[in-house]
Amino acid sequence: MCRFTMRAVLVVGSMILASGCGGPAFVQVETVIRSDGSCDRLIWQPKGEMLPDDALAPAWNARWKGVSDVLIPPAFSAGNQQPGDRAYFHAHGGFRSPADIPAHFLKREASYPDVGASELSRSYERKDLGFVVEHRWRETITNIVTRESFLKARGEFLEVGIPMLCEGIEQVYGDRYDVAKVVADVRTRGRRFLDDATLAYYEMLAKHEAEPEKEREMKVRFAGVLQRLGVDLFDEKGSLVESDEGMRRIKAFARGVISQNFKRRDGQPLSEDEVQAILESAWSPPHYDAWATFTKAHEKEIKTKLGPLLLRMTGLYGFPGIFAPPGPVFAFTVRLPGKIVEAETNGAIADSGQVRWDFDGARIFPDGYEMKAVSVDFDEETQRRLLGRVVIADLASARAYRELVGEEGTLLDLVRRACREGDIRIIREARGDDELKRAELAELKQFLQLAP
Repeated sequence: MCRFTMRAVLVVGSMILASGCGGPAFVQVETVIRSDGSCDRLIWQPKGEMLPDDALAPAWNARWKGVSDVLIPPAFSAGNQQPGDRAYFHAHGGFRSPADIPAHFLKREASYPDVGASELSRSYERKDLGFVVEHRWRETITNIVTRESFLKARGEFLEVGIPMLCEGIEQVYGDRYDVAKVVADVRTRGRRFLDDATLAYYEMLAKHEAEPEKEREMKVRFAGVLQRLGVDLFDEKGSLVESDEGMRRIKAFARGVISQNFKRRDGQPLSEDEVQAILESAWSPPHYDAWATFTKAHEKEIKTKLGPLLLRMTGLYGFPGIFAPPGPVFAFTVRLPGKIVEAETNGAIADSGQVRWDFDGARIFPDGYEMKAVSVDFDEETQRRLLGRVVIADLASARAYRELVGEEGTLLDLVRRACREGDIRIIREARGDDELKRAELAELKQFLQLAP
């Protein structure tokens, strides 16, 4: 059903580019953050694609400890997967901070460079809380689609595409058939259907549910769109009919539309063979050749007018939809010091403290894919030296401590100074200027188990 609806949505744009082939590109990135905020970065990427302009140039290479060719990224070597004609490289280096990592990923559509690019953006914050250090990691692969931009591009696409489609209908079928009703139906009911179908496409892909749930919901959603068009794909209990029965109903509806709207110019009714030929126009003779001729004649207009609008709808990882080669597949990991805070981390957490994200281009629709991880690093040595014991040893006590000292202010300044100077008397002998400050200090001293 999804293929049926998207064929309709992209019927004008489907020949913008030739159908692709080959397997997906693999991208692997590993990051290790040290306690002081410095880091190691290791990358495995394809050569000659999805790279900034300066990548692999001598100045760029010099910023890494090493750059070398590899057969395939190790995360994807299981099962003897072969890279085909694609060449890969590996780069690794150590940096004072994640901000110093050279830009190494950039994806854009060469035919429409002005539409925008996908790149890696990252932020890292090392929050010194005295007895513990909090590490916050965030890395995002960006994309170019938002709901607002999608709807705007959809409207512009249909404003250009529907008149072009109607022109094609008149050119391909007009000599033999009166297609006035067909054109009128496309401009009214067809436009409403495409509005509904494209919005369903956006909303379903943007939800990023697990595949079985996404597939079920997408089928129900598109069945609802088709029901408003006049195709009922539900049984008497409100459940979707079996796929074979659903396709039979879709074809029966399409045949009925063709029989009603196409009129032979000699006044004779359409034969079954004629109805079937029109139904199969998009993929078989005799009308396929006429459509190919029409598309060839309008190739420049399709590419220049519809191409960028389609790209703004599908994004850089879906263009041109079902006609493109498979999109890239990604494997990212980060290792942070201390213990990972699961509630603030959206990746898979390993026992080693490493966080991993495995995903493909579909997860980057519409406006990017964000990878975030948070850890708490316990300075047990400083706690033992100043407090005589480890008071903050797990995430629960770290959370309580953080809520107590806050992200800034007098209490945190006192703790930082005491840890920096190695003198617990800075906290023990502190006195507040007012009742509130004195109460906060008392609570801190009690938490740290400091004797009065």
